[in-house]
Amino acid sequence: MSSRSTGRLEACGTGQARTRLAQALAFLEVAEMVGAEQDELATPGVAAALAVLAGIAASDAVCCAALG
Repeated sequence: MSSRSTGRLEACGTGQARTRLAQALAFLEVAEMVGAEQDELATPGVAAALAVLAGIAASDAVCCAALG
């Protein structure tokens, strides 16, 4: 029987918070651009997926800033 992974740990401080915030803003910007496109490849699902990634990155930024 194998043991379950307990997750992974990474350094998380002010620098990482800034990086993740910049990534969150970039994901959101691209999500908005994709959402505004009238292209068959620019589906609402693609914009939604990018928005989810933006939310995850923003959450990471908040946690890193709080844990500093």
